[in-house]
Amino acid sequence: MELTEDGCIIHLSDGTEIILTNGKSGQDAVGANPPSITIIEEDGVYWWGYVDEEGEHFFQDGDNRFPCTSAAPRIRINENGNWEISLDGGLSWDDTGVKAVGEDGKDGDSFIDSITDDEENFYILLGNGSSIVLPKTQELSLTLDCEETEYFAAGETREIGYALTGSGIITFTKPNGWKVSVDEEASSISITAPAAENTYAELTGIISFLLVASDGSSFSTYIEVAVDTKPAPVLEDPEIGDYLYSDGTWSTDLDAGKTVAGVVFWAGDPSEADPMLQSDFPGCTHGLAVSLVQYDNTAWQTNFSGTVTDWITEKGYEYLPLENNMYDTDGLSHKIIGYNNTMAMVHFSKENPSNTIDIVTRLKEHRQQYPDPENTSGWYCPSLFELTLLCSGEDQINGSITGVWSTAMKDRLNPILAEVQGSQPMSSYCWSTSENETSVQIKDFGSGWVMAPSKSSTQQSVRFILAFN
Repeated sequence: MELTEDGCIIHLSDGTEIILTNGKSGQDAVGANPPSITIIEEDGVYWWGYVDEEGEHFFQDGDNRFPCTSAAPRIRINENGNWEISLDGGLSWDDTGVKAVGEDGKDGDSFIDSITDDEENFYILLGNGSSIVLPKTQELSLTLDCEETEYFAAGETREIGYALTGSGIITFTKPNGWKVSVDEEASSISITAPAAENTYAELTGIISFLLVASDGSSFSTYIEVAVDTKPAPVLEDPEIGDYLYSDGTWSTDLDAGKTVAGVVFWAGDPSEADPMLQSDFPGCTHGLAVSLVQYDNTAWQTNFSGTVTDWITEKGYEYLPLENNMYDTDGLSHKIIGYNNTMAMVHFSKENPSNTIDIVTRLKEHRQQYPDPENTSGWYCPSLFELTLLCSGEDQINGSITGVWSTAMKDRLNPILAEVQGSQPMSSYCWSTSENETSVQIKDFGSGWVMAPSKSSTQQSVRFILAFN
């Protein structure tokens, strides 16, 4: 509803309007005592009606009454001098029997005494003493954080954020074979494309969303979705020094049209010794890549009591232990198990907030700023053996990693990293996930030497890695 100097304009949901105009005083004049438009409630349903000297009346009787969602009523004077009303946009008219023409030419009385409003309603006081209360419609909008058309791989699940103006219930319609769910607490919509073997699913379609407020007002939007049936590009086997991109692909030469996520430093299946990685990401069998940046001046764990391995044993969790003998060439210190170690450290930090592991906090910060590339394990903290591969290279390991004095791999990769804007060279001492009672093993990227400083009192650097598919 919109207030004007002479009355008001009621904007209805079908796009039409009712214009109510204040009249002037007079008796028995043309337009005197016209039927007043009103809304009549019956059994929780609101209907259009009118008011005359005899009381309230529905515009039509029986099953032909018009609910308030119908077209806006129109009023005119017919050839008999009576007010008549149309409820179908002027296609047909009903005589109200109420005289509109008086005996002289004076202006008619106003059938609206006053119009007022507050934050929630408009109040219309009619000339006969009755009133109409019209609730204000709240402003509504639903904005999706996505492209107008989103392409999915078969079976892919994607989280799409949304923003609301106002509040209400979100409902949706979707193509056959697609799955959609709304997480109102997280302001997120989960969409899953049909699996490749679902031959009855629709490969393209529209997901429509309707936001309905408590007052009945609504807002709708949509997103076009499609299953990308194009075959995935065939990639050559990755090589050390290749650029890994955010879309999960890689190349030897820098592709300026893609976002670089990291650089490959080892090729092979990293899940062979890590059952946790093999279970969570069975497809990540092509190699390991290092992040573009590192974080300096970080303690491994500012406050600690016992070890993560003790906690694993006490709780009975199925993680490989973090404690290991770095001189044992057949032990866990010479295995690619950084993903297992990181998952144990993350779990430990959640259950022991007063003893949170500092490099886990750094990992969370890194993932927020540098999202996990597609088709990867996601970023994690490297084990001591993975740090040795990153600093020295596999061909430099001959026996125990404690005897490796080499920075050959670091020296090879730093010029490649330098080609990416915003990257940082590998340097200084870097934390591993290989933990002892009061210390953690680190790798010196200046000499290749292995040391074991205190968990809490020493500030070192941390650099993250991931496995990719």
